[in-house]
Amino acid sequence: MLPFDPFFEQKEQTFKSSGTAVYQLALTMSELDREAERSSFDTDFERLEVLFDEMVQMCLWGNATDLSLLTTLSSADIERLQSVGKEAQAAAKQYILRNDINSAWEHIKSLQGGRLDFVLDNAGFEVMRSVNQFFTDLIFADFLVTHTPFIGSITFHSKDIPWFVSDVTPPDVKAILAALSSIPPSLPTDAKSTESNDDSKNFGYFSSLPPSQDHLDALHKLRYRWLRYFETGIFKVYGCPGLGGNFSGGLNADAAVVAGAMRDDPRAGSASAFWTGPDPFWKLVEHPHMAGVSGSQLVIFKGDLNYRKLVGDLRWPMSTSFGTAIGALAGKIPVLSLRTSKADVVVGLPEGVGEAMDADESKRNWKVNGRYSEAAVFIWAHILSAAN
Repeated sequence: MLPFDPFFEQKEQTFKSSGTAVYQLALTMSELDREAERSSFDTDFERLEVLFDEMVQMCLWGNATDLSLLTTLSSADIERLQSVGKEAQAAAKQYILRNDINSAWEHIKSLQGGRLDFVLDNAGFEVMRSVNQFFTDLIFADFLVTHTPFIGSITFHSKDIPWFVSDVTPPDVKAILAALSSIPPSLPTDAKSTESNDDSKNFGYFSSLPPSQDHLDALHKLRYRWLRYFETGIFKVYGCPGLGGNFSGGLNADAAVVAGAMRDDPRAGSASAFWTGPDPFWKLVEHPHMAGVSGSQLVIFKGDLNYRKLVGDLRWPMSTSFGTAIGALAGKIPVLSLRTSKADVVVGLPEGVGEAMDADESKRNWKVNGRYSEAAVFIWAHILSAAN
């Protein structure tokens, strides 16, 4: 397939407009770093569980503001966050038809320096998202590697070409690294206060100024760490020799160098061709790309399209177990699927629940109305351990 993305400019423009959320996420991660330096962070499993839950919610909803709660985590804060989390979960219960996040955490907690894979979905925005979705995937990956003892490396699997406009392709990974590398290290001398910032003023890549020098420093710290992770192979994009373990950009690379770190390479497309093709993911077990995920301790499939391909895009009875629906993959690799429903394909519900939803006139189109509106959001988070 030709390495051409007709939607790249559209995805780039939406990321350029997300500067405020990107800076806030970077500052949150920097504060998390400082908190970890002050305490035995990676052995406090209760604290890590709260953070993990919030990170998953961020990945699903693209909500950067909630993460500001995570930067001062005393024992009292943990108790408060657990309480807030329970209240929020209860309020959202009508929208969550199946939620196995706790099972996912228990599985991850059993690992030690393990490998986790992401089969990527969007590089762009969903309606009401506050930040680029792949950027939040990188934040989630950074948290797992940097702040837990459970995960030691992350492998990202992208598509060759976008199926639905915003799907992540290898050039999108390169573009984010180049974008972060293009941002100046210091605020301009005439920068105004946060209250009077002019969001139309360009600052490096983004269309808005960072709220403070602290935000800017935090983003550069995060960028440096990610470049190091890509250079050393802690982060890698499967099948892209310039993005993971052989990163030629160097830790202090500028935007031009980073942009050239992954050249067009016929090998770069072959690894992700399976995810781009029409086959259901059942066929992965007989495909050469099975070798690309067989060493993973958990494969996270992001998004509605990946969910549909996991279960063959068939209209199963809604009470069909997830393990049955993913067919030959069951027991071959540990699978976590995170999906907001935008299609009629639904499995794993308790008997009668789906039928009751169909019969409720107020919830008409509940299977397909996954546009993150308050009225109709349904999240599936399935976990199937290879041991089960």
